[in-house]
Amino acid sequence: QQLQEIFPEREISVSEYGHYMSFLEEQPIRQDALIMIVRYCREYTNDPNINFKYVKTTALNFIQRGILTAAQVEKELSFYSKDTNNLRQIFRALNLKRKPDVADGEYLKAWRKMEFEFENILFAASRLKRGNLEKLDAVLKELYANRCFSREEIDYYLSRKEALLNETYRIAKKLGVYLSYAETYMEKYTSGWAALGYSDEALDSIADYSFAVKKRSFEGMDEVIRNWYEKGVVSLESIQEHLA
Repeated sequence: QQLQEIFPEREISVSEYGHYMSFLEEQPIRQDALIMIVRYCREYTNDPNINFKYVKTTALNFIQRGILTAAQVEKELSFYSKDTNNLRQIFRALNLKRKPDVADGEYLKAWRKMEFEFENILFAASRLKRGNLEKLDAVLKELYANRCFSREEIDYYLSRKEALLNETYRIAKKLGVYLSYAETYMEKYTSGWAALGYSDEALDSIADYSFAVKKRSFEGMDEVIRNWYEKGVVSLESIQEHLA
């Protein structure tokens, strides 16, 4: 009767009732808590024809987080309601077309624990331009590991990373190397070379030289750089003099 009241537009089938009853028998969630979740799903989707599979996925998300009673579900939905607008702003920044749901709120909780202010989370999302919450989560974890929390710190870190990635692709093209995942090469080689003091122009010049002397790989170019670095050949001017 409670389920039918949630779906006045249609009659719930016997098999659909069976799915709900079996779920209650198999899972530790309370019946009144499940009813609240069903009502939430119905109101969230505004779809009288949502199936049990959709409700089951949402309910399992609650169960996995130990939310089993009506009081716990009510508290969780209350938290979600407060953050819905924030999530919508993040979704717009990421160009995500779907609506946020309760599970998405878990990301916000985690990011707050990492001490990120919402405005800076939104800024990081806008820098991604297109992506999803998993990608944004990975970026924020990377920023957290590097202690970048303010807008200025985030902007500098992401801009520098983008520049290093572009330089990595440029070097690969000069060496004739195909990159399936540029970040690996950026972390292992390009960022290290930049830390030694080599500018983008200097690295371009070394890449051309490495190709000419058949050191046509990042490993080969690294050998050249390590050898030249010991001789103090770092600036573009010193490289040009050395080559001459």
